This record gives sequence, C-alpha cells and structure tokens, in this order.
Amino acid sequence: MTLPLSDRTAAWHARATAWCLDQLRHRPTDRALVVGINGPQGAGKTTLVWALEARLAEHGLRAIGVSIDDFYLPRKLQVWLALQHLENPLLQARGHAGTHDVALGTATLGALAGLGKGQATQVPVYDKTAFDGRGDRLPMGQWRRVDGPVDVVLLEGWMLAFAPVGTAALASHVGWQQAIWAQVDENLGLYREWTQRLDVLLHLTVDDPQTVAGWRIDAEERVRQAGRPAMSEAEVAAYVELFLPAYRVYPQALTARPPVPRDRYWRVELGADRLPAT
Repeated sequence: MTLPLSDRTAAWHARATAWCLDQLRHRPTDRALVVGINGPQGAGKTTLVWALEARLAEHGLRAIGVSIDDFYLPRKLQVWLALQHLENPLLQARGHAGTHDVALGTATLGALAGLGKGQATQVPVYDKTAFDGRGDRLPMGQWRRVDGPVDVVLLEGWMLAFAPVGTAALASHVGWQQAIWAQVDENLGLYREWTQRLDVLLHLTVDDPQTVAGWRIDAEERVRQAGRPAMSEAEVAAYVELFLPAYRVYPQALTARPPVPRDRYWRVELGADRLPAT
C-alpha cells in the first residue's frame, strides 16, 4: 500500500530531523552546528528547512535557515558583472558562481553560528520578483533580524559545497561551451570559505537532471497563482538549460569527494515527487 504524499513527506522530514539530531554530536563547543543542504533547484530545500526548524524546536533546539540566494549581488552589481562578461551567458543573470557576495555570506554565517543569548544579527533578504524577475537585494532596513541563541544553522543552496573540477572534467559535458563554463568553474574556488564552515552536509540528488526543469515550471506556476510576476514555461526551459551541465558534473564530484568526513555526509537521491527514491 502506498502512503499518501503528505504522509511520505512527513516521514522524509522526520528522517532528516533524526539525522540532524544525530549530527549534533559534531557540534563545536563555542558555536552552532552548521548543516549544509545541497540540492537542485526546485527540490524542496526551502520546505525541508522550514520543517527542520519546526521539528528541531520540538526538541528544544533553535534552528535558523538561510539560503545562498540571500547573498546574490544587488541589482546594480549584477548589471556591472554582466557588462564585464558580455561573452558569457552564464553571468548575465543571477545563479551561477560569481553572482554572489561571498564576503557577505561568510560574515553572515559567522555571525549566525556564533550568536549567543542576548545577541542579534541581520540576514540579507533578496527579492527575486524585483525588476520583472531579475531580482535585487532589499535595503538593510528590511533584512531579517535573528536573535540568539542559535543551536543549528541550516544553509541551503543548489551549488553549495561544489568545488572547481577543472577543464578536463568539464570537457565531455559542455563541449563547445567549455570556455564559458571554465570561467564559472574557476569562480567556484571563491566559495571555499562557505564550504569550510560546514560541519555536516546533506546532499540531495536526482537521477535525471531534466527533472529539474519540471520542478522549476511547477515553482513558477505557484508564483503566478499567487499573483506575482513569473516566467513562462519557455522562459523556464531556457533558464534551466543554463544549469543542466552543472548537474551532470558537480554532484558526481561532490559525491566522490565530500568536504566533510563520510560520517558527516548523507547523500539522498530524490524521485520526481521530491521525496527519497528509496
């Protein structure tokens, strides 16, 4: 008998919570445990983070979720970056390595992880609907305030913990586009500071990267139904196409060489329903 989707989702969130609780044995004595969650766009990372925040609270633990999307460059800097790399379509909009403020992310993660009782910090907020969907960072006065103490920081992102693989590894997947991908691959080295802050890593994968396109179409439809600007199905397909080669290269490299010890790394393959395939 197949359980209803809601029951299977709850079971998945319970498994993830149990894993986080077990990983707390690796928590440093002077700060929060930093849990990395890597997974493709539309895989349900944000929903999982919300569930973990709630379920860990039931165990008396304060968990704070943050996304690498919060650290995208503000609109003016993204436009400047695009103009500096007109030959590279991967850098014309937010998403790939090079379109984040790495220093801001590093400082924010450090502040969150070290937040004690009576202390507070702010987390940047990025509005993806600004400028007709091109996005922009909100002014600092509209950032999210977080009060301490914090026990667990849940950092999620589609390219979190990816590392440069070099042109040879890229060659068979990107073909004639090798030059533009080599630039993004090199940019991944800038994100080492984020990766080094991870204590443990949950790695969500898919068997077929094309699944991601369907997930993004679903996500845009939900945005449209909420009355906000959204991409058309054709626009989503074109957008996702800019990322598919990454899903054929970097998850495999991450599986082969995770940035944390094996007992702190959990790889979970998802089905089309965004739930564990097994």
